[in-house]
Amino acid sequence: MKKWIGKTYYFLPLLVFCAYYTLKAIAFPIHDFANYYFGGYFLTTGHFNANIYFPHLFNIKISDLGYTNIFVSYAPNTPFLALLFSPLSTFQLSTAKLLFNIVSTLLLIVSVSKLKTYYNLKKYTVLFLPLLFYIPFKNNLLFGQVYFLVFYLITEFWIAYNKNKLTKAAIFLSIAILFKVSPIFFIFIFIYKKQFKPILICAISCIALLLFTILFTGIDVWVFWLMEVFSRASNGEIAGLFVDNYQSFYMFLKRLFIFDLLENTSPLFNAPILFKTILITVKAACFLVGFYFTKKHNNNLLSLIYWVLVSLFLSPYGSTYSLIVLIFVSIYVIQLKVNINYRLAFLVLLFVINNLPTHYFLNYEFPFSYLRFLFFIAFIILFFFTTNYKIGKNKIIVLAPVLAIISILFLNEEKENKTITMVENCPILMYDYTLKNNTLEYTYWNQNGEKKEAFPYDFTITKNLKLLDNQIYYNKKQITFSNTNKLNPVLIDDEKIIFLSDEQRGIGFYTLKEINIK
Repeated sequence: MKKWIGKTYYFLPLLVFCAYYTLKAIAFPIHDFANYYFGGYFLTTGHFNANIYFPHLFNIKISDLGYTNIFVSYAPNTPFLALLFSPLSTFQLSTAKLLFNIVSTLLLIVSVSKLKTYYNLKKYTVLFLPLLFYIPFKNNLLFGQVYFLVFYLITEFWIAYNKNKLTKAAIFLSIAILFKVSPIFFIFIFIYKKQFKPILICAISCIALLLFTILFTGIDVWVFWLMEVFSRASNGEIAGLFVDNYQSFYMFLKRLFIFDLLENTSPLFNAPILFKTILITVKAACFLVGFYFTKKHNNNLLSLIYWVLVSLFLSPYGSTYSLIVLIFVSIYVIQLKVNINYRLAFLVLLFVINNLPTHYFLNYEFPFSYLRFLFFIAFIILFFFTTNYKIGKNKIIVLAPVLAIISILFLNEEKENKTITMVENCPILMYDYTLKNNTLEYTYWNQNGEKKEAFPYDFTITKNLKLLDNQIYYNKKQITFSNTNKLNPVLIDDEKIIFLSDEQRGIGFYTLKEINIK
């Protein structure tokens, strides 16, 4: 017994930390866990379909069950998660969250234990994890997020890969991809090392899991997820037009080059084509540099860390939960044979990235409203410095600007009439409106349920228009062209059309738009 205690006591702070926030989560709002729970619930009751991805319909269905103070959006989660959580949905909501957090905590401890053993880490490494990853750990438990499970799957994949158990590694990676798509970046480790067998196994495993899920969900919802949800989420269209809270490269670049009359009036340039070109160039550069780190470098951990950083950097949607994967980076830092000052700088930056609350600086002027992202960039620069990587040695990097030049030939502005957003500081989830007595009243959803607000709007004659293939037509002429969802188009005084649109926003996150047709 004493021997066992001597080997495991350093896990006590992590266990106590997780136990404390698991208990605290019982009285905490259900938060993100509601997405998974109710996704599973509606699957078990036969009501899981594409409408789940429209947040106002999802929230109304939950409200109809008698639940209050819940505001959720199932996108961009896969239908696979609904199947995974369907057994938990048979329990009461709070009980299900408690059970889920207990399992998540156990899997986190198993993951850390396996990494400690495999990399022969010092005991103090485990002792400091709750401090270094305080916010990511806390938020995963309070909000009922799945990233402890994702981290476990990535850990199993990585240890199996290093032990040359490629089949096992590929299967665990495929499950992680079905959980959250971002682990797909790790496939490039197989690709660049020309390990085609695990690529095939991973693909077969993903297809098998997909087919198994389709037995319960049907194929239509998967097609909708792939064609609509995933494609738009990849473009940062998850909720609002500009979401600084994401602290992502995508949103940072958007602030620099995309003008909006209400939300971004002072970009560096109003240059959508330049925005897309830079985005493509940077993505291409990331994959080309990845060739060096994966194929040319002998340090496997360095390869993993590179793709961890790339997955976080390129993701349009940033969150504190996903930062848990930086545990792999902390292992690299601890093992670095460099001056103690470099290691200290690494750890300080890592602590700040993980634990700097975004609400402290979101109201600062741009770019200081992106402090966490800027610290993350500093962290990446320091990482490259410690690897002695030189761009000049990687000749293939010259392909990045070439790809950018080629991409310009294919990038065209969408053919779309100029629309005006009608409501400044509009609620994030608007989904209906009415016109009456020179007043426009719109309906939206927030944490407290359905709400209505109104403002003066002069008009004489209105005429409801029809949508054809999700486009607005007037006098046999097509008015809109964007591949976005639209609702309730109304012609006002034969001069303008107002309607609800989720253009450049998450699916179903509508806002009021106006088009002048005269």
